[in-house]
Amino acid sequence: MVFGEYFPNPTLFGTDAAARALVSPLQAALVEAFGTAVLAFVIFALSDPRNSSSPGTHLTPFFVGFTIAALISLFSPVTQAGWNPARDFGPRLVAFALGWGDVAIPGPVGGFWVYIVGPLVGAPIGAGLYERLLGSTS
Repeated sequence: MVFGEYFPNPTLFGTDAAARALVSPLQAALVEAFGTAVLAFVIFALSDPRNSSSPGTHLTPFFVGFTIAALISLFSPVTQAGWNPARDFGPRLVAFALGWGDVAIPGPVGGFWVYIVGPLVGAPIGAGLYERLLGSTS
């Protein structure tokens, strides 16, 4: 787990076939996309200068951190809450280059792509939702 994210969380569920059957790669990608969308939505809401309801720049780091903590509490058991392709893929490349083989890429159940595709889909969705729902009315 030092060199990548895995689903479901191996610390909680183990690594056997029964654990791997709990969460499919598609389900994990959807969890990653949803978590990234929520995070992007909150960041846009807090950093938009048009948002008169924003708590201000001095409290933005607190609320971003609180959002991340809440999302990790909810989704870490499912996917370890990656939400940043570089956070997962960079260490996986290093692990692969150092000889970890299939554990690094493609990973168990071939799921390394989940941590790239999920955030790349979720972030624009969260940003778009903010702009569509609240961005023009701020």
